[in-house]
Amino acid sequence: GTCKLFEVSSDGSSVTEKHTWKVAENMLGSTFDRTPRGGMQLGCAFAGGITPVSVSFNNQISILPMPGAGGEIEILTGHNAPIGAVAFDHSKGVFYTGDSDGIICKWDLKEIKALERIVPPNDKDISYAVHKGAISAMTVLKGSQLCTMGWDDTARYTKNDKLQSETLDITAQPVATATGTSLTAILTVNGVMLLEDGKQSSAGVIPLSYTGNCIAVSKDDDTIYVGGEDCKIYVYSGDMKEKHVIEGGHLKPVHSLAISNDGTKLAAGDGRDVCVYNTSDYSTLISKGKFCFHLQKV
Repeated sequence: GTCKLFEVSSDGSSVTEKHTWKVAENMLGSTFDRTPRGGMQLGCAFAGGITPVSVSFNNQISILPMPGAGGEIEILTGHNAPIGAVAFDHSKGVFYTGDSDGIICKWDLKEIKALERIVPPNDKDISYAVHKGAISAMTVLKGSQLCTMGWDDTARYTKNDKLQSETLDITAQPVATATGTSLTAILTVNGVMLLEDGKQSSAGVIPLSYTGNCIAVSKDDDTIYVGGEDCKIYVYSGDMKEKHVIEGGHLKPVHSLAISNDGTKLAAGDGRDVCVYNTSDYSTLISKGKFCFHLQKV
C-alpha cells in the first residue's frame, strides 16, 4: 500500500531511502492493520521523467508529490470496466456512471472530469464495489439523491453523495429506470416496480405481457412509456394502467426513449430508426425511414 523513493549515488555504490508515500492510507482515509486489497500498488513510473505516479489494484492512479514540494496525493479515477448506466444531476452540475464491476463514478458535467468514486460503507478493501454485479440502471431522485440498480437485484441510494446502508430488493434483474418528479419506474426482466420519492409504492413487480427494453416517465408523473422487444411502445398511467399502444411505428425492437423538456414529444430509437411522436394524441411527427443513420441499436 505504499510507494518509496530512493536516491542512488552517481557511481551506483549506495542507495538511500528518501521518502515513503502512504497511498492506500490516503485512499482509505485512515490507518489500517491489514493492507487493503484495492490499495496494493501494482506499478510506478516517473511521468515525463519528473512526476512520480503509481497504479493501485483498484485501477486508480496516484500522482505523488515530491518531498519538500508540498501538496497532497492526487487521485485520478474513472472506470476500468464497461459502463452500463448514466444519470444526470443538472442542479449540481454533475453526472454519475456505473460499470460492470459495480463501481460508480461522479463526474463534473462542465469539465467532463471524474471527481471521485462513490464509497460503500465500511469498504475496508477500498474496492469501491457498490453492487455485487453489473450496474445496469441509475437515476437521480428528488433532492439530488442517486438511486442505482445492479445485477444483484437490489437498488441502493446515496445521500449527499454518501452511499447509505439501506437497500431495496427489486426481486429481478434491472433493465432500465426513469424518474419523472416523484415517481420512479424500474423496468426489470419480470416487469415494472414503482417508487414514490425513492420508496416502493407498487405491490412488488407489475408483470408485463411482453419483454420491455426501455422506459421513460413524464415530468408530471402521469405517464409511463415502455419500449418493447415486439417493436411497440406501451403508454401507461402513473399507476401502470395501460392507456395506449403505439403500433406500426417501428420495424425493430425499441431500445431507447426520451421525452422532450416541454413534455409534448416522445422520441424512440430502435435498431436503426429514431421516430418522434406527439404525446397528446400519439400521432407521428418523424416516421421510420427519415432519421435512420444508426447502424446499431440506439
